[in-house]
Amino acid sequence: MEEGYAPKARVIVKDRKTGETYEKLVEKELHHANGNRGVPGFDGPINIREVWPWEHEKLSPPGRKLNYDFIRFK
Repeated sequence: MEEGYAPKARVIVKDRKTGETYEKLVEKELHHANGNRGVPGFDGPINIREVWPWEHEKLSPPGRKLNYDFIRFK
């Protein structure tokens, strides 16, 4: 991720509104543990962690919601 290329994976997910199951390509995201993105001293490796979108949803404030639930990796 240092060079700007996030790891990707194909996953099977379930749409939260329709219940439809489908395949999706997702990228890993960076979670800033202290919520201080862009603040000097808080963007170091000790404060950042790689997570999948559904993991990030659980770690982030309540406003961040996905429209699907993760089922499994393809």
